[in-house]
Amino acid sequence: MYVTEKAAYLKGLIDGVELDDSKESRIIKAMAEVIGELAEAVSVLQEDGEDLYNIAEELQECIDDIQDIVYDEGEHYCSCRHSHSHGDTADEDDEEERELVYETICPTCGAEVLIDSPEDGEVNCPECGELLEFDIEDLEGKELGGE
Repeated sequence: MYVTEKAAYLKGLIDGVELDDSKESRIIKAMAEVIGELAEAVSVLQEDGEDLYNIAEELQECIDDIQDIVYDEGEHYCSCRHSHSHGDTADEDDEEERELVYETICPTCGAEVLIDSPEDGEVNCPECGELLEFDIEDLEGKELGGE
């Protein structure tokens, strides 16, 4: 039995007893009225609590979806909320396979030149077009792609 039903039952018992108009009777009737109002307030709070619980469950599902999107590499979600694996995300193996990049200065124009494929042994300066020839062992400069 719900609290509101119990309060209504109590009020019915009090009404059925046919209390006289004494102070005690008025107190008992007033107490039954207050109990009824309290029971109604508790009922409203229970309904609100259930609504909040349902909202919290929906929010948790949204958070779980967001975590899946953010933390699951290789999985992407389109606007229809379906998962699609595109395979175009970088992972640890890709980082290890990344080519080293070297930097040097063009002796003709002084421009910074990045060399990402040193096995060719030559590269054109992007500023002046000068052909720069090098041996990887002779390259002086810092390694940008590594440590």
